[in-house]
Amino acid sequence: MSRQRKHKTNDTTNRRRRIAVYIRVSTQRQVREGDSLEAQQNAIKAYIKTRSHESGWKDAEVIYLIEKGRSAKNQKRPELQKLRKLIEQHEVDTVICTKLDRITRSIIDFADLLELIQSHDVEFISVNENFDTSGPMARAMLYIIMIFAQLERETTAERTLATMEDRASRGLWNGGRVHGYVLDPEETGKLVLDKATAEIIKVHFFDAVEKLGSAGAVQRELRKKQIKVPKHESRSGRIIGGNWFDKQQVMRILRNPVYIGRIAWGNASKDDSHPPIVSREQFDRVQ
Repeated sequence: MSRQRKHKTNDTTNRRRRIAVYIRVSTQRQVREGDSLEAQQNAIKAYIKTRSHESGWKDAEVIYLIEKGRSAKNQKRPELQKLRKLIEQHEVDTVICTKLDRITRSIIDFADLLELIQSHDVEFISVNENFDTSGPMARAMLYIIMIFAQLERETTAERTLATMEDRASRGLWNGGRVHGYVLDPEETGKLVLDKATAEIIKVHFFDAVEKLGSAGAVQRELRKKQIKVPKHESRSGRIIGGNWFDKQQVMRILRNPVYIGRIAWGNASKDDSHPPIVSREQFDRVQ
């Protein structure tokens, strides 16, 4: 049963229209470069200008809700929650985004949001898809678009998994830093030993846990010996690392088959893909 409607909030005959603009970028790179944020803002400003001749639109009150570096896989986003509150409190008449996938990529979440929007008589507009919720046909088309958006997302995920598994089956590393190794500068995707950190992994993790008996004891010993997570510079220039190893990090290292020369991803794996740091016998004992 739909919620009871208290009053029509999109009746702007005698007052300024209240517009909530939702803008989202999913990566920190987009946040830093700002291209996508600015492009979305410009597109929405241009759209509002085209409707400035309509009642309430010329001097509309516009609230910008900008979600930086957030995925649309669920609704746990600060600015989206603010948007929901504005709708629930009858503070907006219209919600505008550039594309539906800026709001959400989930059909279930979209259905929930659309029910909230409609039950509070709020108009929803997607600029690029040229849809609003002023009529039943438009609402039906919005659902169809979301179905295809989710299909595209799932297809992309399947293609990505297949690519990663193919690389793993050929002994290629799929990304991310791994203590004890660096990427081979001569051969893309292969791991080579980083002698300084490889020695730490062998002596102060695998050898140590066999002597001390637990991951917790290894963690405490690392602190005594002043051994911290190695520092490195991210692509954005930020320094990462330099903190103490926590127990979960110690356990992940001790359980990681990369240290016996194995690359694994999904259902694919390859042994002897790079030089091991510990023997398989020692790895099995540690497990």
